[in-house]
Amino acid sequence: MSKLARVSTTLGWSAASLHWRKCSRAATAARPAGWNGRQRRWIMPAPKHASWPCRVLVFLLAVVLGLAGCASMPGGGENSQATERKPVESLSPEQEVELARALNLVRSRKYAGAIDILQGLQAQRPAMGLIDARIGWILQQQGRQDEAEAAYRRALGKAPGEPMASNNLALIRQKHGDFDQAKQFFVAGLRAHPDTPALHYNLAVLAELYLLELPLALKHYRRFQVLTDGGDEQVAGWIADLERRVN
Repeated sequence: MSKLARVSTTLGWSAASLHWRKCSRAATAARPAGWNGRQRRWIMPAPKHASWPCRVLVFLLAVVLGLAGCASMPGGGENSQATERKPVESLSPEQEVELARALNLVRSRKYAGAIDILQGLQAQRPAMGLIDARIGWILQQQGRQDEAEAAYRRALGKAPGEPMASNNLALIRQKHGDFDQAKQFFVAGLRAHPDTPALHYNLAVLAELYLLELPLALKHYRRFQVLTDGGDEQVAGWIADLERRVN
């Protein structure tokens, strides 16, 4: 059966943005999560600014995060101790306007201008990992992969488990065949943000197709369905298939 793989091309600034695209789930190409769009699977939700529609699901996630503290490469497994929660740091109304301006430039593919705005915000709020994550995504769109990965790692250093950074680093590692490391990034993201549907979905796909950890895949598909009110009929079919295979 042809399955849908989350291919992250543009991830919204908005909590309500996804990018959708059909493709074979067995041949998922690890592409970066971005800021907005309409494609299916392998997508991460983003902060609270744009409002582009999605075809099937709307992941309502408020992820304007600025977790303090220090983090290196995420480690541990499903049972690792949860990351200590820090107070969430938010942008001022004026800074949110600047973030929205940067989004508008991204929509027009004026990436240099968007980075300039983000770097200005970064100078004002140097501890906010979400800004590094968005800079990383722009760099990735420009083909500057090493710089993008460095930006994502900076984001996680400031905000352990930052969703966009966790997701995109996992996709980068998956693309290079580092499946165990990809799993670590997804798990770290879920430790910090356990109710993020896309991270559950992406970890489930990784576990089923690449790690062959079927019970883990089943667990996270089920959680994805709970968080999205069971609205994905294809995922429901995959769950039924896995239940037969696991049992």
